[in-house]
Amino acid sequence: EWQRAFLNLWVEAHDPLFDMVAWGGLGADLTAPRLSDCVVGFSQASDRSRAAVVAAWVLPDGRRALKLVVSTADVSSFAARLVEIDEQGPIALVGDDGGLDRPLIDQVRRALPSHRDVTALTPKDWVLGSTRFAASITDGTVAHARDDHLTAAVSAAVSKPMGEAWAVSHRSRPEVVAAVAALRGLDARPAPVAAPYIYVPGMSA
Repeated sequence: EWQRAFLNLWVEAHDPLFDMVAWGGLGADLTAPRLSDCVVGFSQASDRSRAAVVAAWVLPDGRRALKLVVSTADVSSFAARLVEIDEQGPIALVGDDGGLDRPLIDQVRRALPSHRDVTALTPKDWVLGSTRFAASITDGTVAHARDDHLTAAVSAAVSKPMGEAWAVSHRSRPEVVAAVAALRGLDARPAPVAAPYIYVPGMSA
């Protein structure tokens, strides 16, 4: 635990960062809704070997769902791919403002129309997103679509120190980084505001 959290070292598969037994029990037959009903997280690997996109949405029972949408080695056209995804109108397009994702966010922003933007997560957001991702696996409040690439990335994830806290490192595979970004973006949405009730004399509710 100490090596993983404070030295940012890779750990053996038998000592994963996240509870993989719990993760295995959270798989479900998920049909993703339209991307306009999802928050979309993205990331590219620190060595530019792969890139990934994960969609997150809320299930009827209140759990949050994760589904891998893109996992590709075609990193050179990844920014253009994200612009195409944004054309489908997701609730938010979310990336962590760290590692190689920072210049990627800038590149996508320049290509998006003026009324669209990328949500760039702050260091505080990234810590909250990482710890919430871990807690969601433990308490069973997240579901996933049993994608082998995402499961492998979650199993191999490593952490980095963030002050007195920790967060998922960008040395992790992009699928898990994108999943954390998507889930954080979903959880950080403003709560819906109920329409005010206007009483009109003589009218029943």
